Amino acid sequence: MVTLGEKTYPWHTHVDFDDIFLVIQGQLTIEMRTEAGGIERVSLGSGDLFVVPRGVEHRPVTDGSAYFLLIEPTVQGRID
Repeated sequence: MVTLGEKTYPWHTHVDFDDIFLVIQGQLTIEMRTEAGGIERVSLGSGDLFVVPRGVEHRPVTDGSAYFLLIEPTVQGRID
């Protein structure tokens, strides 16, 4: 489990695996860059699960505190 206070993570991309977010408590927003160069935002609350597909540039953001489970498969790979 990961706890996230008031924080915005840096933009990043996983080239070899998907990111899976399960919100345990609180609110979490996932920002993803679109192919057109815009930003798509997905708001998640307690009990919500969201998958960021491999190759999609993204970052988790929260204004308060959120508790969430971040699932990343154990694979040989890199984060760009």
